[in-house]
Amino acid sequence: MVSNGSPVELGDGATVTDLLDSLGLGGRWVLVERNGEPVERRLLGETV
Repeated sequence: MVSNGSPVELGDGATVTDLLDSLGLGGRWVLVERNGEPVERRLLGETV
């Protein structure tokens, strides 16, 4: 995965929520894009 232009290593099957937690951003308001498209907040826990 890439976060703000920097590569981030996560295990296979890691979700966007896992990424946000690893960056210490789990409870904050963030905008997540996947392949240039915004990911709905309700889908963060299931988007791989």
